[in-house]
Order: sequence, then C-alpha cells, then structure tokens
Amino acid sequence: MEKDKVETLIGFAVKASKLVYGSDNIVGGRKKPLVIMCGSAAENTRKSVIDFCNRTKTDLIITKKTLEEIVYRKNCKVIAFKDAQMAGAVKKNINENYTLIVAEVRN
Repeated sequence: MEKDKVETLIGFAVKASKLVYGSDNIVGGRKKPLVIMCGSAAENTRKSVIDFCNRTKTDLIITKKTLEEIVYRKNCKVIAFKDAQMAGAVKKNINENYTLIVAEVRN
C-alpha cells in the first residue's frame, strides 16, 4: 500500500527525532505544536489527550489508520510533534484518513 503525504512527513519526523511518543509523555510536558491520536485509543487516553489539547490550545488530529503502522512502534496510540514547521506541513496535507480538531481560541 502506498503511503500518503502525512505518513511520509511523520516518517521524516521519526528519523529526525522530532516526535514525542505516548500520552503520559505528552500530557506531562509542555505545549506541543500538534498532537496526533489513533482512533483506537482507549477512553481514558482520549480524555486526557483532549483535555491537554484544550488546556494548551493545541491542534489535534485523529487518524483512521493505526499509529503503530505509521511509526512502527508497538502499542503507540499518541504522538506529538516537537517541531512547528513539520507540524504545519502535516496540517496542510491532511486528507480523508485524518480528522483535524482545531484548538479553541480563548480570550
């Protein structure tokens, strides 16, 4: 199966060590430019990641394909980008396999 542009960009980020893996590492850390969550993530994981994204005003992408297949890590359900430029490129290239949830702008 051929990779789409988003999968290719995530692969570049893996090679360049520009990703954070796992909900505990993401939620426990600082604001990230973009968080990507697998559609098959557990309910508690979903809740904590969505709460983190709302609190830090971070955009969230939910994938239909499992992240394990994309990043080649067993049991990987959530990743976050460290690099804002790579995150921006991913947001520009999302397709029907991904759902972008834009962070709420609060005053």
